[in-house]
Amino acid sequence: MLPNAHVDVSALTHLEKLPLADLDFALPGNIDILIGAAVFPHLLLPNIVRSEQDNLPPAIETVFGYVIMGAVPTSHSSRYTTSCCSVLQENNINSLVKRFWELEEISAPPSMSHKDLECEEHFRATTVRDNSGRYIVALPFCGDPYSLGDSYAVALRRFHCLERKLNSSPNLRRAYNDVIRDYIDKYFLSPVVSDNADCVPAYYIPHHGVVREDKISTKLRVVLDASCRTTSGQSINDILHTGPNLQGDLFNIIINFRLFKIALSADCRQMFLNIGVHESDRRFQRIFYRFSNDEPITVYQFNRVCFGLRSSPYHA
Repeated sequence: MLPNAHVDVSALTHLEKLPLADLDFALPGNIDILIGAAVFPHLLLPNIVRSEQDNLPPAIETVFGYVIMGAVPTSHSSRYTTSCCSVLQENNINSLVKRFWELEEISAPPSMSHKDLECEEHFRATTVRDNSGRYIVALPFCGDPYSLGDSYAVALRRFHCLERKLNSSPNLRRAYNDVIRDYIDKYFLSPVVSDNADCVPAYYIPHHGVVREDKISTKLRVVLDASCRTTSGQSINDILHTGPNLQGDLFNIIINFRLFKIALSADCRQMFLNIGVHESDRRFQRIFYRFSNDEPITVYQFNRVCFGLRSSPYHA
């Protein structure tokens, strides 16, 4: 017997001198073991000790000793409450039933925040497709681009740091050059020919390489540090919407694997880089690069959604 309220044992005189299965049956405690219906009947023995009063529970003999089942008075109330092998305070029943339904209830997806709704509106109003069918998106600003300070100096300084690392490792330099050339050949990246930076703000992004030895195809990924702060204390990521989380629910994805005998898993190659960016927003995706120390440093800008911007996962 496992109550969650103290049992008034003074009324249970018929239990005196019985070898009980649990000497502390009258006190609330932790559950030590759950016995299923398939096993419980085999534990029962024939003896049953009853009280002279019909409203008191009988003691049933088991292989563990006598157990008490039925309605019993609690120490806090003169009323009797009943539950199978346990005692419940009557004022707890409502909260327990409520908790049961809360556990069984299927949770509804949370409603989108005001910022997420703004981002969705911006996406619907600005996303188009070009003649080839490629999606073209605009950066979802939540702040004023004119609030960005100077990012040129810090990005140039960070590039010189990267270049020293590339110069010390010919293999890394070769791999980095190959990635940048591939970006240029595929029109992911273009050199900036003319600039009116005095009139319109721009953002220069420091970048570095992440080497993944476990990758079969591209072992080096160029990652942009779009959280690098400008002289105003803000970065491009500070003034971009993140957007609502559109990823599938992991639990549902795992459950879906049980629907069929065979499951296929795939990845989108250069997924972000296959989404175009409006020409007016490309100036916020600029980087410095040169293929050797003998060349002048060139300013490039991404024509596609790049890895490192806060809004990129949402766009993809």
